[in-house]
Amino acid sequence: MMTMIDDRSAVWCRRRHALSLVELVIVIVIMGTVAAIAAPRMSQAAASARLASLSTNLRILNGAAEQYATEHEGRNPAQLPSGAVDPQLKSLVLRLTSRTTISGEALGLNRTLGPYLREIPVNPMNGRRTIRLDGSPFRLGTHGWRFDTQTNTFSADHPAVGVQQVPDVDAGAVTADADADAKN
Repeated sequence: MMTMIDDRSAVWCRRRHALSLVELVIVIVIMGTVAAIAAPRMSQAAASARLASLSTNLRILNGAAEQYATEHEGRNPAQLPSGAVDPQLKSLVLRLTSRTTISGEALGLNRTLGPYLREIPVNPMNGRRTIRLDGSPFRLGTHGWRFDTQTNTFSADHPAVGVQQVPDVDAGAVTADADADAKN
């Protein structure tokens, strides 16, 4: 037979295994405080990773354009053998992603140079891999990359990369979709 003291200790033991409302509120407040501190740091890390990826992709693109020019008598991948700018961006993509001749032809025999890239990388700031030639330094993220035929350099076509916004005055700029060009 149980005594009165034993009954109270049994009830107390059963209650002690659960959290009280006050303890539950304290745990929720602590978790909220930790989340409020950690969330901005995580978003900053994601933005920092995107910028690092952008920098790496630009180095790769510009290295490929420089290597192409070195092996093709100083012509950049957007130029024809005559030195004129080729308006067909499909040719630019092919010249960088497939084997070419010394004159820059991506089709035919004697293609011994390149490829310089497996594919055009995605711009991590806007998720696009399209390229446009010349024009203003960037638009509003309408393309992944901009290739400047005068300087033989690629730049990101996105305003969030530290470039001042320039009005869209290049109505004649040529654009291409690297994904669509690679499929054709």
